[in-house]
Amino acid sequence: MKYFFFATALLGVFPAVILLLASRRFVRWGTLGLLLPLLLFNETAINFLSHETYRGTSRGMEISIIYLVALVLLLTFFLGRKPMKFFPDTGSLFYLAYFLCSIPSVFNAANGLFSFFELWKMFMIYLVFLAVYNYLEYSDGDFDIFLYGIAAVVAINFFVIVKQHFHG
Repeated sequence: MKYFFFATALLGVFPAVILLLASRRFVRWGTLGLLLPLLLFNETAINFLSHETYRGTSRGMEISIIYLVALVLLLTFFLGRKPMKFFPDTGSLFYLAYFLCSIPSVFNAANGLFSFFELWKMFMIYLVFLAVYNYLEYSDGDFDIFLYGIAAVVAINFFVIVKQHFHG
């Protein structure tokens, strides 16, 4: 069943890119889509090659709606007017070096699958970073949508915590 949902999600990437290319307003809403799924990350993620008994920081090859939105935004920026930067600053080059130095751990680890999970997570995190960075470049510094998104996440979490405290 998860493969069906994954295929459906991927088939939605290209129509979403076309929609975002049509209007910058939709790009702002797409950027908000990077933040709001944080509230329901586990419910909006598909975990391939799952290993739930592992207690490390990454328990599988996970694809989240956040990662799909980041992919949509990156494709939109790539096809848009401004050139997209894949290594926008010195820190991203250090991250690339760290990532490349981590690749041999897949072959040298006692369990290479766990190392692969971490590399996958590193790649996905960089994908989100690139989407955020290029959005700020593409939108000429319009970061209000991030403030609104963070405020919404904090407010909703506050009410969920209060509800759990009193109905616990």
